[in-house]
Amino acid sequence: MSDLTKICKECKEEFPYEEFYITNPKYQTRNPRCKKCFSAYTNGNRRNTTTENYEGPELILKTAIHVMEKLGYDTSKEVHPQFMERFNKFLANRSLKKK
Repeated sequence: MSDLTKICKECKEEFPYEEFYITNPKYQTRNPRCKKCFSAYTNGNRRNTTTENYEGPELILKTAIHVMEKLGYDTSKEVHPQFMERFNKFLANRSLKKK
């Protein structure tokens, strides 16, 4: 590109456009955070989705971890919250069918 620059939302430093990820290729819009800050931001969010932060029933957590291990996931790092939500629905439907 040319000499266009942009200020990062996080670190408030000015960088060339190439230091920002493209969010929409059609319109060439860029992410508000530079690549370095965006990486730190996403890694920080992923660390908050561990099994240690799960507040639901213990049985559901153990069963979810067991299923994920069978599917080949590394459960020592994290359990995705959307997976836990779907898994809770699965168990709820399963318990209703047994009655």
